[in-house]
Amino acid sequence: MSGRVVIAGGGIAGLEAMLQLHRLAPDAVDVTLLDPAAEFVYKPMLVAEPFGTGEAGCVDLGRAAAGAAATHVRSRLAAVDAKAHRATTEAGKSLEFDDLLVAVGVR
Repeated sequence: MSGRVVIAGGGIAGLEAMLQLHRLAPDAVDVTLLDPAAEFVYKPMLVAEPFGTGEAGCVDLGRAAAGAAATHVRSRLAAVDAKAHRATTEAGKSLEFDDLLVAVGVR
């Protein structure tokens, strides 16, 4: 993998991929993390907080991206043109990529 990587989704899978790319190939890839949220909240622990048995951790996505030499774009993935290697955000921004990782979770 080399060149421009767009990771759509700032959840556990997206963050882990961003961190591993930075660890394994820091000078080989230019990573963009695409997620509309300002922060990642570990939601499974939200149910434990009222009972004092745990705390939902928060990670600032912009700060995490900067720490991994990536860029955080605050928008959602709206469309992908695989042939043109282009992702379009909900805000209409076009992101060119060599590799695209879609890690948006499920609903």
